[in-house]
Amino acid sequence: MLVQWLEQSAARFPDAPALIAGRETETYASLAFRAAGLARVFAECGLDCGDTLAVTSRSPLTIAMASWAMAHLGALLPLNPDWPLARQLAMKRLAGVEEGGHALQGASFRMDEQSLREAWLGACDVGRPSGRHFGLKADPHAAALIVPSSGSSGEPRGVMLSYANLAAAVKAARSRIPLEPGDVWQICLPLYHIGGQAILYRCAEAGACALLEDRFEPQSVLANMHRHAVTHLSLVPAMLARLLEAGAPPPGLKFVLIGGGGLSASLAQRAAQSGWPLCPSYGMSEMASQVATLNPLPDDWQPGLVGVPLPGVEVAVVDGRLCLRGEMLMAGYLGCSPHEGWLKTGDLGRIDEQGRLWMLGRADDMLVSGGINIHPQEVENLLSICPGLRDAAVTALPDEVWGDRLTALVVGVDASQTQSWCDHHLPSHLRPRRVFAVSELPRNAMGKLERRLLREMVQDLAQEMAGTGAEVF
Repeated sequence: MLVQWLEQSAARFPDAPALIAGRETETYASLAFRAAGLARVFAECGLDCGDTLAVTSRSPLTIAMASWAMAHLGALLPLNPDWPLARQLAMKRLAGVEEGGHALQGASFRMDEQSLREAWLGACDVGRPSGRHFGLKADPHAAALIVPSSGSSGEPRGVMLSYANLAAAVKAARSRIPLEPGDVWQICLPLYHIGGQAILYRCAEAGACALLEDRFEPQSVLANMHRHAVTHLSLVPAMLARLLEAGAPPPGLKFVLIGGGGLSASLAQRAAQSGWPLCPSYGMSEMASQVATLNPLPDDWQPGLVGVPLPGVEVAVVDGRLCLRGEMLMAGYLGCSPHEGWLKTGDLGRIDEQGRLWMLGRADDMLVSGGINIHPQEVENLLSICPGLRDAAVTALPDEVWGDRLTALVVGVDASQTQSWCDHHLPSHLRPRRVFAVSELPRNAMGKLERRLLREMVQDLAQEMAGTGAEVF
């Protein structure tokens, strides 16, 4: 199915740019040639139809090349190169991939990035084979992509997404965020995450161009946005904040998909006033990316609102937790039996009378202070309108009386001033009892707060400051 998208776009728009990485541009014709040729090289090296190829690389171009080549053969497992080696090896073993330290590894071969690059550049000389030459079975339920869950709240698991899952996700996403031939979607998110991978598939299906960024450097990203007339962009809130400081967006920018963390009211307001067309979104690997997206952003938007679920997505709320179902729901986790029916997530949310989804945070992040259940994201949303605040996180210090003693970490403002603001603007049960000013917060590659690290951070700060800082009993 992914192969068909690529070849259909190559037939319709052979000379249109399909992939831009630095100074290199692949047209749809050349991309189809090279992807099929690289797949032939993989097969000649011993990779069988239905095998899994693991990719550990810092180069988005390397991952993209492997992604489209494996569309002819089997499944791709992109891994975060910053993971500890033991975790990488454990995930590879679970996927049936041989151990080793090279960039590319399949069930029966290994290849370094230089060899991959040479094979890719020489692929146009081997003709234009199709997936049928490799014995690829057109099974829509076969695994096409295996992505580890983010791991921000626990050990990551391998999410298996089938061709049918990805096709349903692309169709649903396009209904909410239109994508047409000639559009350019800039990829700043890592390609070992579903947020980045999904853009490759959306672009191929629509005949649009994917613009790859090696790293997130705000000035460079903004310059490329103007140079390549970017129309679509996916960001996490932390990236958006840095781009706002870099300058104005290009006039042709149509959609900025925001996900991966809580978008504050002040950041959304500043971005909207500066011409950034924001579309707050909620998604997850298990649903092949998007679940709900708000388009356009209303003037009275409030943190947590992500809009009506996409077509084909069913959402229910059970005991405060979101339960999801739809054709884009994963085939299952690596090493587990196939998934069927509803997926009960660890995300808290509610659906309002207009059918819109509101995100309230993670169930496993819940704090209990003075016998009251408090979700840190609820307090963070309230803190987001504090004047001068650039970033904030709420966690807790252990307390014999309170249980969890609400503690805030703030960026860009003074701790005592923030505490004073909280005293005047927040209800007592949601008021942080201690505030620390820090230079930055621990976030993962997708901009999500590393909640497990927050508690360690505030405990260290409390010991270092030995009782200093703003606090109220």
